[in-house]
Amino acid sequence: DKAEVFTIASFSDLWEYKGAVESGSTLNAVLVNDIEIPAEGDVMIGITWSPINAPNYDGTIYGNGYAIKGLYAPLFNQTSASFKGLHLVVNVTETANPNFGAFARQLVANGNAPKFEHCSVSGSIKINTDIAPATADVLEDGATGGFVGIASGIHFENCVNNATLELKKFSSTVKMWGIMGGIVGLAGTTSFTNCSNNGSLNYTDTTGKTAADLGGLVGTYTGKKATATFDNCSNYGDLTIADTAKARDCNIGGIVSIIDGAKDASDADNKKSVIFENTTTLGGNVYVNGAVANTLRLGGIIGSNYSFSTVEINGPVTKSGSISVTNKVSAHAYIGGLLGHQGSGGTFNINDFVTITEDADISVSAEISSNCYCAGGIGTSSRPDNGKNPYVRIQYKTVVNNADLTFSGTCGGTLRLSGFVGYTYNNYGFINHTGKFVNNGKIEVTEDAVIDAMDLAGFSGYVNGYNFSAGSD
Repeated sequence: DKAEVFTIASFSDLWEYKGAVESGSTLNAVLVNDIEIPAEGDVMIGITWSPINAPNYDGTIYGNGYAIKGLYAPLFNQTSASFKGLHLVVNVTETANPNFGAFARQLVANGNAPKFEHCSVSGSIKINTDIAPATADVLEDGATGGFVGIASGIHFENCVNNATLELKKFSSTVKMWGIMGGIVGLAGTTSFTNCSNNGSLNYTDTTGKTAADLGGLVGTYTGKKATATFDNCSNYGDLTIADTAKARDCNIGGIVSIIDGAKDASDADNKKSVIFENTTTLGGNVYVNGAVANTLRLGGIIGSNYSFSTVEINGPVTKSGSISVTNKVSAHAYIGGLLGHQGSGGTFNINDFVTITEDADISVSAEISSNCYCAGGIGTSSRPDNGKNPYVRIQYKTVVNNADLTFSGTCGGTLRLSGFVGYTYNNYGFINHTGKFVNNGKIEVTEDAVIDAMDLAGFSGYVNGYNFSAGSD
């Protein structure tokens, strides 16, 4: 009978609640005090906290504004629970399981619609594992979020992450996907209303085995027919690849690092839709100071929008955080104030005003082994597959770029810089707009830069293809 509740006034009550839920109880829980988790290995208590393991539990924990403090492991392992007014304070160095979130490693809707309302996480989360899974390059092997590692069918409202996240190591033997998000690591269909990330995300892995996929709110979007909505959301946390780090691949986005889309037009199940409603604020800085062994895709909102996924921006965007790339990228570099890389068959529609402020400068002093496409708006729009994967589309209403773009590094291929789009390879696709683009930013290649070929422009560094429409306004 859910008219009854489980009252949690102490750690012993929390421990009793854990046992009841794991035994099948469906009661909701209510906190009436702050709860302190005893230190790990505390001989006086004789209890080591382990996550509540209740995959089918769909009750609600009402925090009443109170906090559970001192967590050194997730509150839940896997669950379908909802959380209201609950705050977690964590101090974690995770060495066993890289799927990590302060509330749960995994949260899945099992016929219900789990919600987070007025919740927060603060403290420190460090992932320092050395695992060797049976299958290499499996996304689920490395999903870390401030709230939840893996989530699908979940709604977040008035939630904030203040915790710092650090990826120190996943595996020294097997290639891994190092996915980190301020709120969710790996997400299927989810929605966010009035949510923000204030915590920094730091990649310090020196093994070179792990990809660095860092997203201010969400690491990676995947799952069949996944749809994501961000309504009045923001990121103020800095995203950093440390100067000694070695990433084997890299996707970084102020809100989402990568949207993992369909491979071709027939793969309808894997087409994604990501929608930004109302105001989106991007105040966090991005620092790529370490080495990237493969391609770098970096964007103020999204690092990479892969093939056959749609992004709609239906509200104003203000970007004030800067971007800096200083070390070495051993392949291509796609860098955009809004979007790093637009894949073939996809769309990126700006249906409202975007303002890129003066302090949102982009500075590249790195050694880029191949091509470097860099722009105030979008780094590159990919080539469709000989007409088989058509309709790459970038559509915008009004974009005002006030940020400066400076290149002072080395480019082993072609360097293309512009105020809006670095490189557009749009056979069978198009770019158009019904508003205007204004570039007030300075585009500069310094005297000490080393380049073989270069294209610079206020709008697009290079256009290769058909159906380029400048609009009518």
